[in-house]
Amino acid sequence: MATDTSSADNRAKAGNAGAVSHTVAVMHAHRENAELQRAACKALMIMVMDSADNRAKAGNAGAVGATVVTMYTHRKDAELQRTACKALMIMASDSADNRAKAGNARAVFATVAAMHTHREKESCN
Repeated sequence: MATDTSSADNRAKAGNAGAVSHTVAVMHAHRENAELQRAACKALMIMVMDSADNRAKAGNAGAVGATVVTMYTHRKDAELQRTACKALMIMASDSADNRAKAGNARAVFATVAAMHTHREKESCN
């Protein structure tokens, strides 16, 4: 996937403005709101894509754990599960620290549960 400069610039600006940590704070404050959690996971996914700096910020802000909690809280929401899995994959892609946080948060179990629960949904596998 090609990334244009404006998108990379916008991701950097969002990270520098604190959008990553604010997104995680909103996830913690509104755990039961599935629609908000879907939007937050998508926002995290976009902000950390092609941005090692934002991936580090996400890890430091607790985004990995918040995403896993969201997966466990909203197990039946296939779209949320798909987006959360993508966000986790990108956050952990080149960050040993985030991979360790994912392991500690039981992200593998959440991902396997999502795949099992939504095995009929092509977009989840």
